[in-house]
Amino acid sequence: MAAPDRPADLLLALYERALPVVYGYLFDRCRDRATAEDLTSETFLAAARTVRGRPDDEVTVPWLVGVARHKLVDHWRRVARTERVLVEVAADNPTIDEPWDAHVDGLRATETLAGCCVTAAPHVWRQVGLFDERYFLNFEDSDWSLRAAGAGVPLAVDTTLHIYHRVSASFTGAYTYLGLYYYVRNGLLFGRDRCGGSWRNSLRFLRRHVLPGLRRTEQPAGRRMVVAATAVRDYGCGRFGRAPRWLEERAADWSAPRSRGTKASRSGAGRR
Repeated sequence: MAAPDRPADLLLALYERALPVVYGYLFDRCRDRATAEDLTSETFLAAARTVRGRPDDEVTVPWLVGVARHKLVDHWRRVARTERVLVEVAADNPTIDEPWDAHVDGLRATETLAGCCVTAAPHVWRQVGLFDERYFLNFEDSDWSLRAAGAGVPLAVDTTLHIYHRVSASFTGAYTYLGLYYYVRNGLLFGRDRCGGSWRNSLRFLRRHVLPGLRRTEQPAGRRMVVAATAVRDYGCGRFGRAPRWLEERAADWSAPRSRGTKASRSGAGRR
């Protein structure tokens, strides 16, 4: 009896798991359903030919994505030849012989994505799910990234794009206090759910990342202690989502600008 074709068997076993990943990778870059379907078929046909010719190759999902990348570059080359733009590209930037390689190589693998801009194909959102509403703010992007990676979804940053984002705009005004609340509560939640956190790890998080920052700020330490203590209490009670309304109102009052007249009248009242 002939020995089983192990690489081919592995490719067949990987097909259902790898199909949405390969298709999603291609569709995200060509933005055309028919083209992505054709390139996905070409990817698996090329993979099947490769494993028959080189049985020692390791068959994995990342390897299939690599095959898909080459098929995508080949597709762009064919389109360019048809539209006669190769000469124009060479004239504009003669230092780049293959601009499609430069575009694809602008992708950088990453373990976590920033929530300011996360894009994925619809089937990926259905597979991984949306952002966990328990977080509301802070750590929701890290949580989603780990869930996506656990589902076999490759994460990448496109370094060729420019995104205009008001960094930390969510932490101005009242959110200078509420940001601390969400950081403490959600940091504990993230550590428990995604990092196998024990109560010792929770204490270590508070000691190393929360307590040192309570006094290193222009805000009164007593107010920040109230906010941090409320976050720890809500985590322990399982209260997640948006911060308590009373805390939002208190944070808004603390952050409201005080006029000199108000301060003078208060100090004068104190002297009387």
